[in-house]
Amino acid sequence: MLPDNFTPKVHLFETLDSTNDKARELAKTGSNEGTVVVARRQTAGRGRNKRVWHSPPGGLYLSMLLYPKEAKRATDLSIVAGVALAQAVKTLLPKSKDVSVKWPNDCLVGWRKIGGVLCENLGEELFNLCVVGIGLNINASDEELLPFKSNPFSATSFRLETGGDFDLERAQAMLVQKLLNVYRHYQTEGFAAIQFLWEKNCGMVGKKVELRDSGTRPAGEHNPGHVGSTTGTFLGIDDSGAVVLSNAKGERHIYHSGEITCFWP
Repeated sequence: MLPDNFTPKVHLFETLDSTNDKARELAKTGSNEGTVVVARRQTAGRGRNKRVWHSPPGGLYLSMLLYPKEAKRATDLSIVAGVALAQAVKTLLPKSKDVSVKWPNDCLVGWRKIGGVLCENLGEELFNLCVVGIGLNINASDEELLPFKSNPFSATSFRLETGGDFDLERAQAMLVQKLLNVYRHYQTEGFAAIQFLWEKNCGMVGKKVELRDSGTRPAGEHNPGHVGSTTGTFLGIDDSGAVVLSNAKGERHIYHSGEITCFWP
């Protein structure tokens, strides 16, 4: 486990195709756990399901190598990183801002997306090496985020939330610190402790949500709305990081895939 006084080695680049890809390269050449890759701009940044992650100058694009001593589930560190991202954003923005994690891998401010997580491993279900990638909108303007206005959860940035340019290095240092802290907590206390923190940082718990493209629906469950979607009360996540929903009858169902595309406050 990384010691409390650990200082990570940071590789800073003006432009990269992808910080996750560069971190993978460094892992293959023997770079230590905790190694960080930062780019001021990405030309081929990506999110879940091979979606393009818009990566203009002024954003924070960061990847960290983590090597759990014991093999872990592929979903665990995505939840770990989501908690760390939300904690960093809460610490950096004014306390009046409403910050929330959104399953499976986003961070919202005022219900608009400000950052996301992409964890990739070199194994299958269990792994001993993970690249944790995080993208955070820092100084993006309203015009730069215009293409995302039609998304189920539109986009925002530190600049839009605070009314001025934000210090990238300050955001980077805070994000690295929170990621290391939450990862240590996970290593010592297990996933249940992270599950508690994730739910504590999620403003959707107890609210009605729509989970779209959620895979096989529970047998016999009525599913109004979009084809390939399920609605229900969001109860949190289970001990594997999957979504737990309650339907109109009060029946609990678990979903391991999909994306929350709508919710009713």
